[in-house]
Formats: sequence, C-alpha cells, structure tokens
Amino acid sequence: AFDWDKSTTVHNWLQLLPPEAIAQRADLLLADAWVANYQLDVDRIRVRLSQLEAFQVAGALTEEQIGVFGFFRCIIAFWAGDIVEAHDLVEQASLAVQSSGLYAAEVQVYLAMTRYMTGARNRANAALIRGVSQNPAEDSIYNSRLSAADCFIRYFNLQTYAALNASEHIALISSLSWESKHAQAWAAHMRAMVFLNTGKLDLAIEAFCTAEKLSKNVEPRVLINSLFG
Repeated sequence: AFDWDKSTTVHNWLQLLPPEAIAQRADLLLADAWVANYQLDVDRIRVRLSQLEAFQVAGALTEEQIGVFGFFRCIIAFWAGDIVEAHDLVEQASLAVQSSGLYAAEVQVYLAMTRYMTGARNRANAALIRGVSQNPAEDSIYNSRLSAADCFIRYFNLQTYAALNASEHIALISSLSWESKHAQAWAAHMRAMVFLNTGKLDLAIEAFCTAEKLSKNVEPRVLINSLFG
C-alpha cells in the first residue's frame, strides 16, 4: 500500500508496463487497484479484482494479499451503497491485519464508518480507541487515518466541534511530522464542511479555497467547493 501522494508516480510506472505483464502478477494488480482507489475508479478496481480471482483460486495469494483483496471488495460495496456487505467484508479483512501502517489504517477507517452506518456506534468508537492505543506514536500516516475516521464519526454524529478538532489534528500531523498534501487538503475540506453546517460561511469558503489550492491531491468525492462557484 502507498499513500495518495505517491499514486501518480506508481500510476506512471504501471503505464510503462504492457497490460499482460501486469495481469501476470498479483502484486502489480493490487498496486493498480490502490491507484484506482485513490482515483475513485471503482470500475477499474472491479476489473483488477476479477483478474485477481484466478490467483486466489490457484492459492497464489499471500494471507495479506487475500486480506487486501477482501478490503477492495469492501470498497466496491461501500461506494455501491451496500453498507451491510461492506461492513461484513471489512470486518473479515481486519482479521488479517497484523501491523500498523497505511493499509491497516485504511481498514480502520472503513471499519469505523461501516460500523457506525450499520448502527454499531459503540463498536465504531471502540475500534478507534483500540487503534489509537495500539498505534506507535511515530506512525504519522496511521495516526492521520485514525483522525480521519474519528472526524467522519463525529461529523455524522453532529459533534461539530469534535469533528473540527479531528480535522485540525490531521492538518497538524500532515504539516509537521509527515508531509502529505492530500491529507492537508482533506483536512481543509472537512473544516469547510463543519463551518458550512454551523453557518460560518466566510470560514467555510476560506477552507474550501485552501482545499482547492491542493485540489490535485483531493479525491473527486470531496471536491464540492463548486457549491460556492
């Protein structure tokens, strides 16, 4: 797994390879699935998973790769609106996660969101608390994702100030201990959403403009600053 800020480099590298070379290696198929995930190209994720099924049937996937395979199935279900299936898939994928890091943190994000959205709010909060307690303090990428999940939960639960604090924590982590324009832009977007929903339009517009400056590092699903256009 790799962060959004590296996805363009990985994508360009994969573009240099012939399609048949990618199709013959599970690690390359998963790498392109990660790129597609950051581009929110669910159809391409679905294609890559279809190609990976042959590796799974042949027993050619590692335990970690099987977990990632299930995680991407969760993403497809999540963005198709089948939250119950997404929840079941990410619960299963979480059993194969052995460490912290980017992939483990992405699993925690979807685990918290799907638990919350299926009514298991206490379990969603428990997952975040456990993730924080088990995470090495120096793992800034993991910390940023946990803060992102916390921000989502607080925002959905109308805890606006707690959501704002979580977004500020993301911005702090991604500016000081770990440089990530993607995380900074996402934090600005979430600040804007909180301000928008509390009637602070001037602050919302300012935060949206900050996200817009980093728009190439913001997923398409959060580029809603056009509301002010």
